[in-house]
Amino acid sequence: MVSHKVFVAIILLNLYIGVQSIFYLFGGVIMTVLFAMAFLNGPRLLDWANSPPHLQFNKYVLTGYRPISSVQDCIKSLFYLHNELGNIYTHGE
Repeated sequence: MVSHKVFVAIILLNLYIGVQSIFYLFGGVIMTVLFAMAFLNGPRLLDWANSPPHLQFNKYVLTGYRPISSVQDCIKSLFYLHNELGNIYTHGE
């Protein structure tokens, strides 16, 4: 007969393996999405000197500015790489 402690240890081990599998699955999905985003063609990005004046507050970010965009272009910009992408996904701004 299996003791209560062994039974609990087996259940906890299975839970741990299941959680790890979920993390690996989502990690793979996220990496695939980021890799695909790196190769999607968005609009030609601007450098600091050619960017709109309201974006020229940080002279150390030299490239990767999005041009002035319509609502549809802003939505499309969620799926290609530019210098504001981290802010969009982390701040919602």
